Amino acid sequence: MAAGKTMANMPDQEVEQLVLDQLDRDPANRQGVRVVRHNIIQRTGKILKRDFVSDTMHVHNEQGFDERNPSARKIPRVKKTPIGIHERWSADGHDKLYKIGFPIYAIVDDATGKWLGAWVVPSNCTNEVVAYLYLCTVEKYGGKHVLGLLCSPALIFHPGIPLQTSTDCRSETTAMYGFAQALRSVNLLIDDMYLTAFSPKPNLSS
Repeated sequence: MAAGKTMANMPDQEVEQLVLDQLDRDPANRQGVRVVRHNIIQRTGKILKRDFVSDTMHVHNEQGFDERNPSARKIPRVKKTPIGIHERWSADGHDKLYKIGFPIYAIVDDATGKWLGAWVVPSNCTNEVVAYLYLCTVEKYGGKHVLGLLCSPALIFHPGIPLQTSTDCRSETTAMYGFAQALRSVNLLIDDMYLTAFSPKPNLSS
């Protein structure tokens, strides 16, 4: 049955209610006019005019049109103002060559755009590989075993880690996160020990 015949045989209020019922099924306002009309047909078998569906949606849910506007979903861009090199590292995998056997993982310094490391690895989606590459980069840019805690301060080396490491939130970065937190804790511990051991002692005799 054509849309005109369907609507001619139904009260206006009943036809409108078909549209409202479908809108209630879409609380996130993701369905446009075409999808709403199609879903009404699939769910009820009733064919409604597109213009009627559009007019009803504009009357009862104008906000939905604004939310579906492509410009409304633009990701806000904020200008980065790094305080210096190694403030933040960005790390991620590159999968375009994965299918031919070349998964890539890379770490970049945010302030300078310098590639700190880029590797072709067996897989860039495993915890062990990503954590290993992160630790290799830490060692390359200043990380040393924390030795000589009771000796000269010249023998105390701080782990070469940035203030922040930016990655996606996939599961392969969980071990990297654990190592970063552990190294950060060691770094703070060394700072405390250094300040305690080598800061001037107050003169209490006077």
